[in-house]
Amino acid sequence: MKKIWLYLLLLFLVMILCVWQHAGNILLQSAQEEKSINTLVADTKKSVISYTIVQKEGRNYTLSGRFNTVAQQNEAAYIFTLEKSKVEMKETSTDTSLEERGGITLLEKIAPIFMEDFKEGKITFADEVFTVEGEIGSYKTKNQIQSILASTTVLSRDLTRVVLPEQPINFSIKREGKKNSLDGHFTNESQENILLKAIQKSNENVSISLLENKVLLDFGGIALAEKVIPFFMQNYTTGEITYKDKLFTVRGKAKSENVKHEMDKLLAGQTMPTKNLTVVDTAHLLKISEAEKAKEAAAAKETEMAAKALKSKEETAKALQKEEAKKNISKLLKVENIEFNTGKSTLTKKGQEVVDKLAIILKEYPKVRIEIGGHTDSDGSGSSNKDLSQKRVDSVKAEIITQGVDGHRIVAKGYGESMPIVPNTTAENKQKNRRVEIKIIGE
Repeated sequence: MKKIWLYLLLLFLVMILCVWQHAGNILLQSAQEEKSINTLVADTKKSVISYTIVQKEGRNYTLSGRFNTVAQQNEAAYIFTLEKSKVEMKETSTDTSLEERGGITLLEKIAPIFMEDFKEGKITFADEVFTVEGEIGSYKTKNQIQSILASTTVLSRDLTRVVLPEQPINFSIKREGKKNSLDGHFTNESQENILLKAIQKSNENVSISLLENKVLLDFGGIALAEKVIPFFMQNYTTGEITYKDKLFTVRGKAKSENVKHEMDKLLAGQTMPTKNLTVVDTAHLLKISEAEKAKEAAAAKETEMAAKALKSKEETAKALQKEEAKKNISKLLKVENIEFNTGKSTLTKKGQEVVDKLAIILKEYPKVRIEIGGHTDSDGSGSSNKDLSQKRVDSVKAEIITQGVDGHRIVAKGYGESMPIVPNTTAENKQKNRRVEIKIIGE
């Protein structure tokens, strides 16, 4: 009986020893597997591309990051250039071991919205997480972004902030004969005073009905109204100036057709939307005396004559400039020839010096246009002579352009042997026929 208990005790001790050894192996294997997983995660993070796109002023962006290839890097930049944006490469590099993992594909979907609606925006793709942040002007854009991010398997974060546009001020300035009124909602009293002073400068009385709201913003309506009011008060019999929902509108009856056109000019070139609904007050036109009409006609004629005199003066100056240029070029070519290397279109040293002087003359008279005509003697075939003369004048034109002269001012034409100035019967005559002629052809 005692032996049985002894055997049972030994068996129990053996079981405990086996369990202890097996547990040690499990812990060792678990530690090795954890180490392998950590190594794999670290390797995975190292093997994925990363980039950052930062929005600068307007549609200007900077791109930095690590890509698989230069082509992949350029693809990320090209996505933005499709929307007429400018991208500056900054601190970029390539590594063929890096993987894309959806970062470029998702960028292609987000970029159009990003360029259209974002302010102070930023897109990053790091550690396989795509993040978009910045300010947007509507919840519709926010929903579009979230929908795109939700449709992809790429991990993503939406850090965009919706900033709704502020409400603008509004006002109405009405004119009926000598009666005027100003109504509206403004940010503060100073805005009201600007409009009141503009009206009162025309010695006009005005009734007012005004409210103030500090959250309202002026998007340019006050400055434009201050500019338009004096002209409006002086030249309209009845009418109204309104600024509502960022739209600046002028309507009413003007004292003449010219007033309508002048109002068009005042409203042109504004950053805000404008509308001119002016019509001519025909009843007022009937009241204008013949003397006033004659006075206006005389003034118009005087203006026209002054314009004609100015035009004549300008034309005289142009003609004088053209003549002076012609004399200087003629004087230059009488003393020196534009020489080329024998049988070639390249300039000799002396020929280069003459072309340099010609370029100086053309820069001195920037509106003069010239023709450079190339001529040869009759030696050789007609086609080869024409080809050589064309190459030579092209060479002269190219050299002048490199010195800062606009190429549109120069016509280069090779005539070959077709226009000799003397018969090609002697060596001396042939030398005379081998020439470059400069003609003034206009401005």
